[in-house]
Order: sequence, then C-alpha cells, then structure tokens
Amino acid sequence: MFDWLRQKWFQTARNLAYTSAGRGRRSQSWSAPSSGPNNTLTGNLGTLITRSRASIRNDPWAASGLEKLVANIVGTGIKPKSEATNDQF
Repeated sequence: MFDWLRQKWFQTARNLAYTSAGRGRRSQSWSAPSSGPNNTLTGNLGTLITRSRASIRNDPWAASGLEKLVANIVGTGIKPKSEATNDQF
C-alpha cells in the first residue's frame, strides 16, 4: 500500500516539474521578466524615490506608515552601557 502511494507521489512530483515550465493554454500569454528584483528596482530607482517622497509629503497614511516603520526598527533607541569597572572613569 505505501509503496503504491510513494510511486504515485513521485509520479505526480515528476509531472509537476514539466507542467510548471510548460507552454500550455493557461500560460501562453504569461510573460515573466527575466531580470531579478535588484535590477528591476535600480532601473526605476529615480521614479520610485520621487513617488515615495511625494506620497509621504501628500498622504498622511504614508507619512504615518513611515513613522511607524522607523519606530519599530529603532525601538526605544540606543542605550549605551559602560563595561568599565571604575565608576569614576
């Protein structure tokens, strides 16, 4: 029983490798870019920067989101703690 189930699972997994790269009816009009995320972002970096700055200036939701992001990243701030053994130092 388990041997049959294992064979069925391997057959299905092997078929998925071919169907995911296939060019059938459902994927004919799908044009996926071949560039990675870094290249895509840096190609339009100037436009992204100006739009995000304009959004923060003109949209209170965007400004609030940026403030919350910074607060969550920084937290309560940097708290220096001395490791010196001499209190007068």
